[in-house]
Amino acid sequence: MALRSVPNTQRMMAEYDVGKDIIAALRCHPANSKVQRQGALAIRNLASRGDVAVKEALIDLGVEELLRNTTGQLPDSVEEAYAALRDLGFQVSMIHYTLDSDGKVIRGGTVQMSGEVKPKFRATFEPTNDIEGMISYQAEEAMKKNIELKADENEVAFDLFFNS
Repeated sequence: MALRSVPNTQRMMAEYDVGKDIIAALRCHPANSKVQRQGALAIRNLASRGDVAVKEALIDLGVEELLRNTTGQLPDSVEEAYAALRDLGFQVSMIHYTLDSDGKVIRGGTVQMSGEVKPKFRATFEPTNDIEGMISYQAEEAMKKNIELKADENEVAFDLFFNS
């Protein structure tokens, strides 16, 4: 409905008050991960495609508390809650939790989410004007690897067939 259309988002919020309906559905179904996931996606779409007024209207409806304490607590909707909170402008991070052998919860480190800059990410490539040469080189390297893999597979198959 609202994807990629700021005017549609504004209209849906102003004329149809969809934020209230989405939040009401989330509140009525706190344990239903499918409803929570879809609601968080809808809120994220509204927030990312809307203007400041749309975001403020959602915040005024109490969406932050709901996303953090209900939607964000369900494994199937935690990433969507994170994205919605992020697009609403809130500071968020995800923490990784595991269980030890005794069933105790262990808090891990912060999980890096998509959209964040990875510490070892190289945002640029080496410039070249020889595009055809690079394509040729990459194709030759791929062919060498493929031939080596096929040779290894044939040797294994040969060994299994004749040495069984």
